[in-house]
Amino acid sequence: MWNRVSPLRTSLVTGIILIAGCGESLTEPELGTVTGVITLDGQPGANLQVTFEPQSAGGTAKSVVGGPSSAISDPAGKYELLYKETTKGAVVGSHIVRVTSAKGGGPAGGTNAEKQIVIPPQYNVNSTLKHDVKKGENTINLDLKTKK
Repeated sequence: MWNRVSPLRTSLVTGIILIAGCGESLTEPELGTVTGVITLDGQPGANLQVTFEPQSAGGTAKSVVGGPSSAISDPAGKYELLYKETTKGAVVGSHIVRVTSAKGGGPAGGTNAEKQIVIPPQYNVNSTLKHDVKKGENTINLDLKTKK
């Protein structure tokens, strides 16, 4: 005797197959690890935030392939980019690099006052820094100048 296949069963099986087939499109973009040292006028750039923003071939921010990666430099100026909270690296390709001060200055004379490092706009808001990230390990040192 021939069993009838219910429309509900057919829909469920089709849905499971479609969901299983979509898994690959949800994978991470290709990443390369990025480490380096930031110097500011030849001195270690401590507590600086560095952000690598992926760019398309035309020089515009990528919105489909992946987002930015960032890090905060240690007291020696060393950094290692994170793509996500626990995923090291940056999207493979061309990037605009922005560097900003990660510490806010406290009130003048206050017990928590720290020297505010001023980063020139050519390294942050109007960044002219561009670097390519390749597959594998990348060492990208950033030598910033605040004095002319």
